[in-house]
Amino acid sequence: MSEVSREEFAMLRARVEEIDHTGSRGVGALSVQLTEVIKDVADVQRQLTEFRREHKRQHDHADQVREEGARRRERQRRETRRYWVATIAVVVTSNLGTILILAATRHG
Repeated sequence: MSEVSREEFAMLRARVEEIDHTGSRGVGALSVQLTEVIKDVADVQRQLTEFRREHKRQHDHADQVREEGARRRERQRRETRRYWVATIAVVVTSNLGTILILAATRHG
């Protein structure tokens, strides 16, 4: 080893010994920080679960509204068809009656 690296090594050793005398080399602080990170991750997971639940509920509601709209449109189409069938039946019946009356008066 060169003199510079031995000197740096000696400084590092002195620093470690100083930490040994004053505390736990920061393990306690790391433990607290890790505990806080774990709490934060648990909170994020809870929020994500709530978000997914609400998101699914909104989609389910939108699907239900869409299905109700489709049923309403189908009901309206059927009502419109019935109206036109009834209208055509009345027109045909009245015209047929007129044709029969005219035919009877010509031959009679």
